[in-house]
Amino acid sequence: MTFGHDKDYDGKYVLIVDSELDLLNMMQRWLLVHGFKLCVFTEGLAALKHFSFNSKAHPIVICDIRMPDMPTDEFVTQVKKNNPKVKLIILTGNEEHPPSVANADAFIK
Repeated sequence: MTFGHDKDYDGKYVLIVDSELDLLNMMQRWLLVHGFKLCVFTEGLAALKHFSFNSKAHPIVICDIRMPDMPTDEFVTQVKKNNPKVKLIILTGNEEHPPSVANADAFIK
């Protein structure tokens, strides 16, 4: 599932990927209230395909530690390969973050 975004914006969007709709909706509401423009996906593969064509439009990417359709470490690697300057934040329910996503810039528990 993909949620649209405001086409009149200056081209800078936070890209969010999470398959849990409750958490996704909560993040979306919070970020919109704080003035962020968003591009939201529930599937990692769709988000990665979008990012590969629009990598400069997303200075920040937020994704869940677990994505049902692809390994998170692969997603992180491909995002950073497309745009090494992107700030990539991983959401995790664990105290420790796995070394397989070491390329992430931050972890939020």
